[in-house]
Amino acid sequence: MMYLTSLAKKWIAGVLMLMLLVRLTSLFIGWRMQNLATVMSEQMLASSPATSLYQDLQLTDAQKKQIQALEKQYQSEVKVFCERHCSARMKIAELLKSGEPAMEKILPLQREVCDAYSGSEEATLRHVVRVSEALNPQQKAAFLKKFATSITVSCPMQFVQ
Repeated sequence: MMYLTSLAKKWIAGVLMLMLLVRLTSLFIGWRMQNLATVMSEQMLASSPATSLYQDLQLTDAQKKQIQALEKQYQSEVKVFCERHCSARMKIAELLKSGEPAMEKILPLQREVCDAYSGSEEATLRHVVRVSEALNPQQKAAFLKKFATSITVSCPMQFVQ
């Protein structure tokens, strides 16, 4: 029978403590991320770029809940377009970095960029209409006026002055 030395016992105890610490840390991080995701989803309406559009509308609790659901649906829809848009732009960037960009390879990717951007714009307008349908006539008028103003005071192509 083999006996462990005092040093070996301390080393094994240290390794076990380290493993326990790592496991507890991972559990805490997992819990924290889940908690953070829950908080973020509950605050989606408040953190949305459209927040200012909803301010001063005096929404009822039912309207807030309905708009939060619409926001969630909209965000997931737009995410798909964003991923397609970014993927095509990254491919274009790789072609440009290669030092020998060929238009016959770039143009189909540019069409993907445009299609994704167009899809995102369409989803945004569809979302605005859906939200307006959840509002009373006074809220709807104020909301649509704010949205119309927001799209006329800034250009999504910020590099164009």
